[in-house]
Amino acid sequence: MKWNAREEPEKRPGEAGKLARPRGFADRTDYEQRYFVNLVATAFILALGLGIGWTVKALDRQIVLDKCLESGRKECRQITDAGVRGYVKLNK
Repeated sequence: MKWNAREEPEKRPGEAGKLARPRGFADRTDYEQRYFVNLVATAFILALGLGIGWTVKALDRQIVLDKCLESGRKECRQITDAGVRGYVKLNK
């Protein structure tokens, strides 16, 4: 008798309470492919996160440079090269 998902599978003797897989049932899951796909997906998400972080930092530096140039300063490169630590106070 072939096993049907709607029917209850047969119990094997000696294994009380455990449901047995029907004879001829093979696990067709390709665990190597699943592992590889998960690894590639993790690498992609990590690269995406790093790209977003780099973009946010670049935009922040551009905003600081624009504010410095609008204030009339001439030495704006020093401010952006020193790193961005919040808003820049400009002395007048």
